[in-house]
Amino acid sequence: MLTYGNYTLNVQPSYVTIPGTGKVISDGYQEQFTVSSSSATSLNIFVPVAQTYLTNVSLTGLVSGESAALSFSTMTGYTFYNITENADFTAYLPHGKFYVNVDYLGTQFSLLENNIINSINVSLSSSQVAFGNVETSTNTTINSFTAVLFNKATDKYSTQNFTSGSYRIITNQSWSDIVLMIYAAGYAPAVVQNTAGKGLQTVTLSPASSNIFVNYSLSSDLRTVTMNISLQIKNNTALPFAQNSSVGSIYYQEMMDGSIFKNEIMNYVNGEIQNNTQYSFLVDGNFYNLSKATYAAPVIKTNSVFDNVTATYVNDGMNYTDYKNMNLKLYDLGTSVISGKFQYSYAIKYINSSYSLSSAPVSTTFGNPFQIYPISSPQWVSMGFSTVKKPIFINSQMSFSWSKMVSQSYTLNSTQKNTIFVVPANTNFTMNLSNAFYNPVNQKYDYNSPGTSFTWNVSSKLYHSSAITINLTAGSHTIQINGTSSSGFYNTTKFIVYAMGSTNSPVVNFTYSYVNQKGITVHKLINKTSLPSNLTYYFSVPQSSQISFTSDNSSLPVMVNGTVYKVPLVFNWTFANSYKTQGNTASYSFSKPTIPVNGQIMRQNVSINVTSVALTSLNLALKVFVNDTTAPTPVITIMNSAGKNITSASCFKCYHTICQLFF
Repeated sequence: MLTYGNYTLNVQPSYVTIPGTGKVISDGYQEQFTVSSSSATSLNIFVPVAQTYLTNVSLTGLVSGESAALSFSTMTGYTFYNITENADFTAYLPHGKFYVNVDYLGTQFSLLENNIINSINVSLSSSQVAFGNVETSTNTTINSFTAVLFNKATDKYSTQNFTSGSYRIITNQSWSDIVLMIYAAGYAPAVVQNTAGKGLQTVTLSPASSNIFVNYSLSSDLRTVTMNISLQIKNNTALPFAQNSSVGSIYYQEMMDGSIFKNEIMNYVNGEIQNNTQYSFLVDGNFYNLSKATYAAPVIKTNSVFDNVTATYVNDGMNYTDYKNMNLKLYDLGTSVISGKFQYSYAIKYINSSYSLSSAPVSTTFGNPFQIYPISSPQWVSMGFSTVKKPIFINSQMSFSWSKMVSQSYTLNSTQKNTIFVVPANTNFTMNLSNAFYNPVNQKYDYNSPGTSFTWNVSSKLYHSSAITINLTAGSHTIQINGTSSSGFYNTTKFIVYAMGSTNSPVVNFTYSYVNQKGITVHKLINKTSLPSNLTYYFSVPQSSQISFTSDNSSLPVMVNGTVYKVPLVFNWTFANSYKTQGNTASYSFSKPTIPVNGQIMRQNVSINVTSVALTSLNLALKVFVNDTTAPTPVITIMNSAGKNITSASCFKCYHTICQLFF
């Protein structure tokens, strides 16, 4: 029996045998629950378990006549099996990762094992074993990686590849002479400190890249193309074109290659300068011939390499008119991945303001110059040009929002040259142009694309984003936006925001109608002149008739720059039985007649709240007298000679107001 309160259910870790299943391991389980009522509380719990398998355990380095004490524990620290052995043995162990804790010849250490094929090898020479996990800075396991053992005494290295997210390295070399590095494709190498005999270590790798920047510049007459290649390599990337790239670091790569390292870089960069651009850069299918080239010696530092070369190519057959509908083809060398990313980044500049990049099969920026984002593998990239197209502001598609907003109908006028919006005065509101800025070059609403920028001018205050939040005093305000598209082209727009104060009140003008008992439709008008000062209106309608209310002619007029506009209104109706509806029209049938109570006439109520989109409002009260149109029902009482009521329902039948008696 439990009293009211919060409880925690704990299932202790266990290593047990389940009939029909075998030995399993549970790391335990915990669940919180609350007892808050006298009724029975039930819990459905699921305790995860790991199946074990008969596994061969080999002891490497065991001295004859000695024994080793071993304990096996889960990744969460639960020790599920202990044994002392002087030879290889078998045990029921789970698949996957777990720890083997060793006590041997006075030394205690732990090993991370990964049981995949029901066989593990436990090395008892702790000084020769290094093991650990590899993950990202967000604690995501990196399954495939390379471990490098670099011997500082001999300048030799070896590599081991791992695919399970963890490593275990046994070496006969002295760890004092070894540098252990871990690297993975796209990640910078990391040096593992204090490796052997230190237990489990977690190695964290960070994404990294180095770049070769290739910049092309086209002349105004298209007869000259200048190419500049800038090599900027950091220690987080090995050079794939040089020897010993599998060492994963240019620091150790340079140490291994020695004097030839500089020549390897020079040969590579200089080899990028070809006699013509037939296999690298084409304009409308035409290539350019080498005119001159300027080479610079590479700058090699401890952890970086820089080099630069510039070449000029010419083709006298080209003409500035070829810019029209021009097609560029560039051979992109893509990205090489060893440690880090060795990636090519291309940029193209041209001298012509009438045409711009319009299409490409890969991700690019627009504008001038434009950049081709690094791609994964080598390929020809074909890029089309077309006439410059300015971005388009579609004012009517501006989005507005504010607290307690009652309607999305905030547009007073939607023409592009005279767009007017209404908002509440002295209230924070947000303007967003995400659906109002269109780039015809890439045919997208690219308000958030790289290279896109905006400047809003609101009463001489400047804002720079696609959405801004401001507060305006009552009155008319002109907003100007200057925008530059991701294609590098500029446009501007203006519109008006009318901030409406609380003194602007809706003007009521609506009708109600119904069909009377004679089949005649009755129309009645309720407007400003027919309403008393307390905004309460009295009228009568027949019982059970459908009453239709229409408020289409109600309005809230405002004047902006000499022209009157109507502010959108929202109508909320509440009828006698708490029935509620919203809209310019409403229908209701009063089923109960108005009956005097103690000499007082109790009219039925209808309330109408009229609120403008800018939050100014008006409340109306309708007092309705419902005429009783229900036909009377006769009551017949039959008395016997003794004065006793002998009336029975079976004695008569009534048809409307005529009753037939049965005796």
